Amino acid sequence: MDSRRNLSRRLMVRLAPFATFASLGTFAALEASYVLAGLLGIGAFATGRRLLNRRENARKELLSRVRQNRGELGRVAREDRIAASQMKRLAALQDGLLESWELLPEECRPFLGEDIFTIIGEVEGAARLARRRAALRRHLESVDRRSISGRIKELQRDLARLEPDSPMRAPFESALQGRRGELAGYDD
Repeated sequence: MDSRRNLSRRLMVRLAPFATFASLGTFAALEASYVLAGLLGIGAFATGRRLLNRRENARKELLSRVRQNRGELGRVAREDRIAASQMKRLAALQDGLLESWELLPEECRPFLGEDIFTIIGEVEGAARLARRRAALRRHLESVDRRSISGRIKELQRDLARLEPDSPMRAPFESALQGRRGELAGYDD
């Protein structure tokens, strides 16, 4: 979603100058100011050419996504030492893929463009998953398992004190089961 938003933002940055030059050039031509209309037409041509250059736009988008991925992979590697080697391998894979793509002849690149973008997107997804995994690992390291075990023992004592047909027994059993599940989830 972020890359789509960035793409639309970059497209607007390219479209706005073209539209401005074209509309001002039209107004200048209507008012018989042909020199100004000619200059604005040249500006519209230059910005329109930049806007419609699909190959260069795709290349810039690819390089932008690679830069973003590299930064994200580096950030995850710094935050999570366990995942650092995997992030370095992913960054090396991405760089090698980009280098191979740039070494291809110009006429072969359009055939593989879609595949390259798909692979770069997968690297982006892997970085996002690694960031989430690192956050989960930090959370699990901060959990106090002893306090959960203490709550389980307290619930067992309270449950033992209750009469077998007490209406309070069901909520206590449910809470006890929830704490046991919580502790089992942290052990996994």
